[in-house]
Amino acid sequence: MKKDIRVMPLSEVIETTTISRSTLFRMVEEGSFPAPRQIGKRRVGWLSDEVQAWLLDRPVAMVKK
Repeated sequence: MKKDIRVMPLSEVIETTTISRSTLFRMVEEGSFPAPRQIGKRRVGWLSDEVQAWLLDRPVAMVKK
């Protein structure tokens, strides 16, 4: 079964990850977050499966009781 891959605009990536715009682009530059894809001459977007994979790869937070 093939999974649907969507192109996420910047606003959706920020909302999904809760990372600020400046932090997001710094992480892309450092190579610690997936780079956007060029969709058109003036349009970029992130592949939803790459963003989801990045989220799932984050370590589990240790919560103190």
